[in-house]
Amino acid sequence: MTLETTGTARNRFGGAPPTTLLGMVSGILALVASFALVPENAASGQTSTRLGRELVTNGSFEDGRRGWRVKPDRRARLKLANPTVRSKRAAVLVGKRSGRVTLDDVGTTVGRAQAGTYRASVLLKGSRRVKGTLVVQHRITTGRQVTTRTTRRAVAVRRGWSRVAVDFSVRAGTALDVRVVARRMKKGRTLSVDQVSLRRHLPRAVTPPPTTKPPVPSPTVRPTPTASPTTDVPTKTLTNGCAYSSRGIPACGTYVGLAVGSNDLPTDFEESAGQPLGVHRTFWQGSQVDGAVAMATRDVADRSIPWLSFKLPHTWPEMAAGAGDAWARDLATRLARLQGPVWVAFHHEPEKDGDIRQWTAIQERFGPIVRAAGPNIGYSVILTGFHQVFGETETYGLDKIWPRTTVDVAGFDVYNRYGVPGSSTTSPADLTTQYFKPLGGWMKARKIAWGVAETGYTHQTAVEDPHWLLDTYHGLSMNGGIAMSYFDSRPASATGDWLLTDPVRGQQYLDILRGSPHIPTAP
Repeated sequence: MTLETTGTARNRFGGAPPTTLLGMVSGILALVASFALVPENAASGQTSTRLGRELVTNGSFEDGRRGWRVKPDRRARLKLANPTVRSKRAAVLVGKRSGRVTLDDVGTTVGRAQAGTYRASVLLKGSRRVKGTLVVQHRITTGRQVTTRTTRRAVAVRRGWSRVAVDFSVRAGTALDVRVVARRMKKGRTLSVDQVSLRRHLPRAVTPPPTTKPPVPSPTVRPTPTASPTTDVPTKTLTNGCAYSSRGIPACGTYVGLAVGSNDLPTDFEESAGQPLGVHRTFWQGSQVDGAVAMATRDVADRSIPWLSFKLPHTWPEMAAGAGDAWARDLATRLARLQGPVWVAFHHEPEKDGDIRQWTAIQERFGPIVRAAGPNIGYSVILTGFHQVFGETETYGLDKIWPRTTVDVAGFDVYNRYGVPGSSTTSPADLTTQYFKPLGGWMKARKIAWGVAETGYTHQTAVEDPHWLLDTYHGLSMNGGIAMSYFDSRPASATGDWLLTDPVRGQQYLDILRGSPHIPTAP
């Protein structure tokens, strides 16, 4: 197992930053199950693990005590604490008398599990001398015979939050029950419990070995869009095992990205997730090339792909006539020196900002300049999406404004405005049906990589549809999107916010970020 201590500094989620690795023990037990005890927000070295959906109901106790019980209740009572790690509540067992106490979910956690490997985990903290145990009971019924065995991990509880995790394998049809046991409880002693989780390990994607003849892409592996195979080819693999090109285009999988405030660093999110972003979205004026290159250098060192948007240093007519060519060439030359992929777009969301024909002419000038500077630069075009599907399509439709040059990554800024004051939307938006299917179909037919450059949703949506962001991410992936970047900010209009400081939305985002593909550490 790995053991790390919890520091005292706090981040925006209330957790502690990662600290020093104290030790590692391996042996025969690793053949049966692997255990880990790490502090909250620590990087546990599991960034390449892909986990399925959450199987525990109300494991974060955001719905109070619903679905949980204490056995026997004469030895302890269950109360809720506020605030906690990254959520509004945690469960707290308060001892009433000496003995062993169990916090158990009502019923069986999983009635009939799929065959495979699972990970159970929980966050614990409490009084001295209290021992907390994460227990998973396996139950197999064969005819009239019931066979029961148990996977468990016990730990001496600390005052700071620590994560206890265990991996185990089961046969198909096994019933699984997750519970937390407090030993050495006495009157007044406490054990705090949060983030009880059970998830199945998903099969890892396998990258086929190189062949002398390019393989025909399968329906589930989107071909890499490229107009220059000799300079843009799959070179390495992501943490999900999929190849990605020199310009950062993955053969499969969907990056998770973020824009934070006014180009703030995403450090808190990365520390909480235990891994870097797939892409980091930032916004720049034409006079801010130095700052943009510095941020992109930081992102590449962090193993994130910088996704930069620039406003232009001159007017559209001037830029279309060539006034900005030297500026674009200087920017591209500097970005070409980075030791990793970078995506760059010029004047995103151009609809209604001027003569769209001039904007298209600018893209057609800059595309060749940017791509010629280096094989690591992906040329990007970013639109609202709304005007290509629902708005003034006769003017801004993709067939009308798409530039006649190679575009490596198309981006669309689509939001769920349900709950925004003044919005006419009466229910959470289904972005998959409304946007991803039509936009993904258009891009697939032209072999252009695409993704969501900005998205956000309100607290009201998060309450009414707690899995909205996760469902949206899956919908994007199913329709060929290679990236989804969240806009963690308050709109300038101040009519609402997309802020991930809201614990419900923050937790949902972190759940998606964890295990999502990104560029691995260099061997």
